[in-house]
Amino acid sequence: MSDSEDNVIEIDNNESSSSSPGNSSGSGEKSDLGFNCKWGESNPCWGINCEPCCGAPCNLGDGCKCCLCFTCCGWCVLSELYASQLDQDCALINHCCCLSYALTCIRHNSRIQGNIGNTSGGWVGDCFMSHICFLCSLGQTLRNEPDPEKYFGWFDNLQAKGLMIMNEDFNFYIGEPH
Repeated sequence: MSDSEDNVIEIDNNESSSSSPGNSSGSGEKSDLGFNCKWGESNPCWGINCEPCCGAPCNLGDGCKCCLCFTCCGWCVLSELYASQLDQDCALINHCCCLSYALTCIRHNSRIQGNIGNTSGGWVGDCFMSHICFLCSLGQTLRNEPDPEKYFGWFDNLQAKGLMIMNEDFNFYIGEPH
């Protein structure tokens, strides 16, 4: 089964008919709404692989750092991850205040960067997965990020640059991959 087939959901339980991804008309046809529960063979949303967030390979020291960072400072870590996806410095209004909406954008941006699923849409599934299946979706997103120091470095960035109130470039999501 190819990656494009992994990224579609059945609209109807009738499996006898087939169609191309993105076509949602008619009985038994598939539509890519962006749920994308499986990002390739090694990154399903239900996966328990903690690499690279907890070290590569996973180890106790990096695992403790990851657990403490997300337990005590999860808001800051996610805000920094969101800003890094947009190639921006983290700012209070742009990345921290609207974190509930940002969860959807973080998942969407991660899918776009990984060229997973429908890269020109998929917002319905991104919203659903980031709010209803938050922990699974977060794990999937973090496994897709190659460098955990991008988001674990939030405190160093805060000390070096100070608290930025608002970034002039008000982007929420990245476009289609080039």
